[in-house]
Amino acid sequence: MSRAVGLAVLSCVFLPGMGRAFTHEMSTEQVDEAYDIGRNPDKRESFFEKYIHYLKAQETGPDVHLVEFRTPYELVARRSQENWANYHILDAERDYAAHPNEVIVRVLLCGTNTFWFAIPPEDPAQAENYLHGFDFRVSQDSPIA
Repeated sequence: MSRAVGLAVLSCVFLPGMGRAFTHEMSTEQVDEAYDIGRNPDKRESFFEKYIHYLKAQETGPDVHLVEFRTPYELVARRSQENWANYHILDAERDYAAHPNEVIVRVLLCGTNTFWFAIPPEDPAQAENYLHGFDFRVSQDSPIA
C-alpha cells in the first residue's frame, strides 16, 4: 500500500500524572549511569532503540507510524547525549531533581490512501478540537527493575 503524501501529526503528550507509576525515585548512581549511557556512543544506540517502536501500517485508517515512550532514566541519557559539549554530571542530577516524574509519550500519525488530514479550521474556537479523538493508553505487563 502506498502512503498518501500529506500532513503528519506529531502528538507530544506530557504526562505528569503518569509519573506516579514510577514509585521509586532514581538514586544518584542511577542518574550518573544514565548520564554515562548518553555519553557513550557504543552503548547509546542499543539503549535508545528500546524506547521507540515502529508499527506496521494498517490496511485502513491512519498510519500510526511510531510510538515513543520516554522514562525519567531515558530522559537523563538523552539530555546527556544532546548537550554533550557543555553538560556535566551535576547538570544531569539537577535536571533529574527538577523533573523526577516526567514521562513523555509521542505518537506520530501519518495520512494514508484511506485516511487523510483535513485542513485545520481558520476559526480558533474550532481549531482547538482539530484532530481530537485519537486516544491511547499506556500499560505495563510487569515491573521494571
